Amino acid sequence: MVTEMPPIVRNQYPFEAHYLKVNGRIMHYLDEGDGEPILLLHGNPTWTFLYRKFIPILVEAGYRVVSPDLIGLGMSEKPCNDYYNSLLHHTSNLDQLLTKLGLKNVTLVMQDWAGPIGLGYAIRRRENVKAMLLMSTWAWTDVSPFHSSIFPWRMMHAPVVGPFFLQRRNALTERGLWLSVVNRDRMTEEVIEGYRFHMQSYDERGAFLRFPRMIPLGEKNKENTGYHIIKQIEEQLPGLDIPALIIWGEPDDVFPKEWAERFYEILPRAEKPIYVNAKHFIQEDEPEFICHELIRFLRSLKE
Repeated sequence: MVTEMPPIVRNQYPFEAHYLKVNGRIMHYLDEGDGEPILLLHGNPTWTFLYRKFIPILVEAGYRVVSPDLIGLGMSEKPCNDYYNSLLHHTSNLDQLLTKLGLKNVTLVMQDWAGPIGLGYAIRRRENVKAMLLMSTWAWTDVSPFHSSIFPWRMMHAPVVGPFFLQRRNALTERGLWLSVVNRDRMTEEVIEGYRFHMQSYDERGAFLRFPRMIPLGEKNKENTGYHIIKQIEEQLPGLDIPALIIWGEPDDVFPKEWAERFYEILPRAEKPIYVNAKHFIQEDEPEFICHELIRFLRSLKE
């Protein structure tokens, strides 16, 4: 578990580290500002560094911003055990974190794996969720063309090729991040180092492989560890009557814009999707715009 942060990262990420034990493992999280709580949730292969530009804007607007690193990623503990990387376990970790912090009436900000994790929490603790922001994510058992293609996604499930690229070569960080933004000039060496530094060894990068292998890849893969959990979430989405903002990258090639429309059609209190010129890591492409739209949305709920 990383505790020392090099200056090249600290200069971009000047936040105080907090730690709590959840389900027997140490979770790192940020806790900045005062006011109504906004929970910033990340996916794979990222960590709370992904939201470094969100935090000052939201704090300045009068919100308390809490952002945890998933167990297995970032500055949280990295157990070499598939059990701790199950979807159910990640949702339980989130539940326990919020309970220990005493957070009420939270707004969930979700992207990538944070979608099924956060939505799983929202279904479980409906009374504790005020609003949601969904970006480049999913919550159903069928998959996008990206995930069903031979390359690059299917190779990640291969027994030898997957560990080589994702753990040995750290491909998601070294190449995947750069490919998954529109504004590639923003993905400088300093920024890549911010994503790289906390996952230094082969074993520490185990979550990079475990997350993609939880994606069900359709009906034929019901034995997948994530299939039945995601199926349960999918079935309960129509009853999730929580105000929802949807912001999506129009050229996103991981989760296409049609899936933003799908969330809009399923969720009973969703606003019509807002599209921006961004790809999968929309937080890197459009951080200021997203924050201002979220602030607008939350203030509109009080009117």
